[in-house]
Amino acid sequence: MNINSAFEDYLKDRKMFYTQVRKVILRAVEKSSPCFMMEDILAYAEKHGMNLAKSTVYRNLKLMCAVGIIELKYCDGKCIFQRKSLDVPTYYISCHGCSREQNIKDPDLQQFILRWCRARGYATDGLVVKIDVVGKCRNSHREEEK
Repeated sequence: MNINSAFEDYLKDRKMFYTQVRKVILRAVEKSSPCFMMEDILAYAEKHGMNLAKSTVYRNLKLMCAVGIIELKYCDGKCIFQRKSLDVPTYYISCHGCSREQNIKDPDLQQFILRWCRARGYATDGLVVKIDVVGKCRNSHREEEK
């Protein structure tokens, strides 16, 4: 699934419009480097004849985060957005004891989740956007036992 259809489907499901402004912001995300800042989106829009408010850009980037197109990171107090691939999703296991995070890229897990959903009568669009597993790793359990 490409990011245009993923974003458009997400908006339709929420009875929101896929406006020209959203198309320009999404195109800017596609054309940007894998890691970008909100100012990069503003510059792209301005270069293409659109003067967008920062709040409009942030609202739409937040929607794109919800879809799984991008994710928000913080670096030296600045918001950095990172473009994600929708082809092979990345799942995360996070430890709330030591804050360690592990990424899992596994197409078999994606297929398992889709089969599980279908078996229970859930219609999916063939895309599992986000799964976060939170718990405590072995090291955190050992720390508590001491």
